[in-house]
Amino acid sequence: FFTQTMFGLLALGLGITVLTGTVTIWMIYIFALCLGLVNALENPTRQSFVPEMVGRENVGNAIGLFATEASLARAIGPAIAGILIVAAGLGFCFIINAVSFLAVIVVLAMMRTSELHLTPITEDAKKPRAKFADGFKYVRSTPVLWNTFLMMAVIGTLTYEFSVSLPLLAQNTFHGDAQSYAFLVTSLGIGSVIGGLLGANKKKTDQKRLITAGFLFGVTFFLVACMPGIYSASAMLFFVGFFSINFISWGNSTMQMESDSAMRGQVMALWAMAFLGSTPVGGPIIGFIGQHAGPRWAIAVGGIAAIVVTTISMLSLKKSAS
Repeated sequence: FFTQTMFGLLALGLGITVLTGTVTIWMIYIFALCLGLVNALENPTRQSFVPEMVGRENVGNAIGLFATEASLARAIGPAIAGILIVAAGLGFCFIINAVSFLAVIVVLAMMRTSELHLTPITEDAKKPRAKFADGFKYVRSTPVLWNTFLMMAVIGTLTYEFSVSLPLLAQNTFHGDAQSYAFLVTSLGIGSVIGGLLGANKKKTDQKRLITAGFLFGVTFFLVACMPGIYSASAMLFFVGFFSINFISWGNSTMQMESDSAMRGQVMALWAMAFLGSTPVGGPIIGFIGQHAGPRWAIAVGGIAAIVVTTISMLSLKKSAS
């Protein structure tokens, strides 16, 4: 309730400053900082809440459906926003965003808490502890969690930089415009939706399937860098979306299912750091490569990074199995 209310208030504040013409760059920095702080609380809390809503046996399916929904929203949302910006202005979009959180709060209030699959709180979980240190030690001592965390950290840093590499590819390599970029992103989104729907059918996953999805994600993303034109690159991005959504969904499921219930909050906070916190680190790196070596190299580095880290994880898995 707290985080959704804060999201709504931040959107409302930004909308009011834009509509009144008082917005300045330092205000946007503050709004962005506050948004990141709230998101740091909301993301692990929301993800830890999934097993309590659907039960452990349906976690994989629920995460797959959520990832599909998120991909579909990312494809549809910008199109709606573009229409609203032209029709009513930029500030109006932020106001609508603020109002939309009322729907989230209402749905939360309507939940029948008696039907939740609550996890009993043990005496050990009640003890004060250094949350980050304990969570990191727990993940480090669990091979499956550590493997998954490292893969996400590397891939999140160098491969999931679509917002940096794809605009460069559309503009500098294919000499296109915003429509060309939209074409690339749409292909990526369609692949994500189809991949998410198919992946959601698998209630359980395993480390081998997760590594395979990450490896194929890297291979197809590397091939995007080799495509001669925008149409062939868009076709390959369909497969990038297909495998990337399964990698992120199955990785999320693995972190949830393989962690002890008392540690799930700390584990998912680390997962959020690896997924969301790594992209701001990798963005300048991929941008630098794209500027000085070219967009194709920026994409190729992301693909190679995914191939290398998943290959290392597969070798580690085989070693532990033997």
